[in-house]
Amino acid sequence: MTKRITYIVPALLLIAANTTFAQTDTTQTPVDGYYKYEVYKEAKPIPLPKIDMNNVRFYKRVYKDIDLADSTNSIFITPGASLIEIVLEGIKAGAITPYDATSTKENPTGDAFTKPLTYDQAMATLTDSVLVPVFDEEGNQVSAQMMMNEFNPAVVTKFRIKEDIFYDNQRSRIETRIVGLAPLRRIDVANEMVLEQPAFWLYYPQCRQYFVTKEVSDPQRDIYNVSLDDIFIQQSFASNIVKEANPADEKAKDPEKIEQEITEYKKKTWKY
Repeated sequence: MTKRITYIVPALLLIAANTTFAQTDTTQTPVDGYYKYEVYKEAKPIPLPKIDMNNVRFYKRVYKDIDLADSTNSIFITPGASLIEIVLEGIKAGAITPYDATSTKENPTGDAFTKPLTYDQAMATLTDSVLVPVFDEEGNQVSAQMMMNEFNPAVVTKFRIKEDIFYDNQRSRIETRIVGLAPLRRIDVANEMVLEQPAFWLYYPQCRQYFVTKEVSDPQRDIYNVSLDDIFIQQSFASNIVKEANPADEKAKDPEKIEQEITEYKKKTWKY
């Protein structure tokens, strides 16, 4: 009889311990998974080396389009955490400033970051508006007002980046610095696209402060524990040159030639 008690007591203690643990566990804040990476919340972007303009050689300003339909860029269209959603979230929070992309006399290319926009103004560039009738209590139409449709992230199919490519003579290396980022909007006529143009421009050095707090992952490309800023700084995306800075703001007539010129200069630099 004594032996049976000896075995029963530890069993009862184990049951009590499990019951206590279960009760305590229900008071904890739910976490989606056993491990949650929180380091990005307070992350700061890694400072880029300062450049002395006296040491700059082979300077080019180019504009590239990131096509979100390209599978290489799928990381930018993650549902609920797409690039456009993060951008708009940052604008709404006041962490990112959107700038008017309209061409003016003072800003002929529309990408000089001269006229800040509000969140509502930025949203208006991405959504269509419809004329909605207004009725009185008797059902008679008395007026009409313009209202914006609900924003659909899928309408943004491309992003344009403005970047400077140059050779830093002091550090003996080619540098690529993203200066601006813009979501592209479609301009349709008779249900056919005739033009794609920036909805608004973002100053990328400012975007870095917000993008570095956003963790992204792409299991298909073995990308884990990196920030959105890392993706841009490391150029981990596919893009095509659409134009080179020129007085007339014209599209690049031969993007492949520009790309080849940059590649050849890099080869020459590495050789010597």
